[in-house]
Amino acid sequence: GDASAATLVYLKQFINDAYRDVCEAYDWSWLGYEGTINLVAKYETGTVSIVDDTTDYMTTTGTWSTAWSPVRVRTAAGHDYKMTYNSGNSRWEMDRDLVEAESAVEYTLYKDRYDTAARLRSLFLGWESKNPGFPLQIVTPVLMAAWKSGTLAASSPVRALCFNDADATNISPTIEVYPIPDTVHTLHYKGFRQVADLSGDTDGFLFPGSILSVMRARADYYAYGWRGNEERESKADLEYEKKLARAIERSDPSAGAGGQIELDVHWFGARDWADERPRRGYG
Repeated sequence: GDASAATLVYLKQFINDAYRDVCEAYDWSWLGYEGTINLVAKYETGTVSIVDDTTDYMTTTGTWSTAWSPVRVRTAAGHDYKMTYNSGNSRWEMDRDLVEAESAVEYTLYKDRYDTAARLRSLFLGWESKNPGFPLQIVTPVLMAAWKSGTLAASSPVRALCFNDADATNISPTIEVYPIPDTVHTLHYKGFRQVADLSGDTDGFLFPGSILSVMRARADYYAYGWRGNEERESKADLEYEKKLARAIERSDPSAGAGGQIELDVHWFGARDWADERPRRGYG
């Protein structure tokens, strides 16, 4: 193969690694995001029946909006299903096989999980239109699951929410709310965006130009490690730490006493780069 082409692949990976490191090193103001979600009220009109064929699906005598999809439905027997509307065959399909056949039974349709409009890596504030002066409690997924383990609780306003990663790459995060809304209203939230890998030559960075030198120092660290130059790798790492500290100080002068930044390993994600052995084995 073409050695220069292979090297280019590695270099692009180093750029993406450095891009993520810098963006996740601090809660930068330029990664802040504020969004809204239209909450769906619980719905109990009519009855439902479960049909079993090659794809288990549900029919209803109520009027379900396809814009609600996906939703959850709990039948009178206490069986809970995630339902997704399939526009190809105009069916509300279940996420698993039916527990038992049910015909013309009462139900509760509810929507307690909502996709965010942007990729987020964290959530720090939530409030809603029913009581805009009341900040929502942000809880862990474990606590949220415990609260919902019994009977369905529906009321307004929403009082708590949690942030869930829909997959390992955090591409489609969701916000889960408690209790289930019983009226239509709007949820407001604030968080910090998760950057996507750059893939094209014309892709742009989310950060301002003043951060470019910080990212370049981080990319140098990866590149020198790949080439096995431990001395220059170590220097690049120290240069990155200094430039990152200065960038944080410029972004938030109150981050350290007297405007001085005390480096915190949490700025570097899960790993302490200063103590890490040189990275090897790219490819």
